[in-house]
Amino acid sequence: MAQARRRQPEHGNPYNPGMSYYALVPAAGSGARMGGAQPKQYLSLLGQPLIRHTLRTLCAVPTLEAVFVVLSREDAEWDRYDWSEFGDRLVTLRCGGETRAESVCNGLRAMQEWAF
Repeated sequence: MAQARRRQPEHGNPYNPGMSYYALVPAAGSGARMGGAQPKQYLSLLGQPLIRHTLRTLCAVPTLEAVFVVLSREDAEWDRYDWSEFGDRLVTLRCGGETRAESVCNGLRAMQEWAF
């Protein structure tokens, strides 16, 4: 399910030692409601896919151990981009569901396997 390896927290939270924090970005949608030819997470904003701006912002938060992005298993668009600038902080989970709620639930389960 997850394409990641477990790692020990590096950053932590200076206000709550011993606590680890993670972000989950559900991005398994097809863009059907928008009616576009491309899922909205890949629409161009300032020459980059929209999702890159979100991931860059989250990966810059020092108290986040990792940022998990939940994709559809069939998402071929993701692999067309270079995400290496985010290093180990970005964890790709190809476990998206039929609905946003299902994608979030699947992502939380996959995060638990990875982080704990």
